[in-house]
Amino acid sequence: MTITELINALQAFPNPDTTDCVVNGYEGGYCDLTPNKLVLKQVLCNVNDEHWYGPHDELDSTCEPSRYITKDCILLSRSEQHFF
Repeated sequence: MTITELINALQAFPNPDTTDCVVNGYEGGYCDLTPNKLVLKQVLCNVNDEHWYGPHDELDSTCEPSRYITKDCILLSRSEQHFF
């Protein structure tokens, strides 16, 4: 999904100016999505075969990018949790 496709999809929901965006919590519940948790990452496409991983993975220093298809992606992360 591209940024434009995401914007169009979100704008189709009722009350886009007042409806919050959340993401799944680590083990349950939901966490707020905040602007500081939107991160640009370069990812390797279709590199994970295990069903418990997503198909794409983060490019790191151990990878040789020329062996893989890479693309820039926006990562939507959970906000920090405060445990007491």
